[in-house]
Amino acid sequence: MSHLLFSSFSGTFGMVLELCSEMFLLASIPI
Repeated sequence: MSHLLFSSFSGTFGMVLELCSEMFLLASIPI
């Protein structure tokens, strides 16, 4: 159960991290 929860959290965290990095790249392009 603990492993499943960790896997789900890891997936969600990865998605958020990817979204943040993508937005950061888009924001830094015009500069």
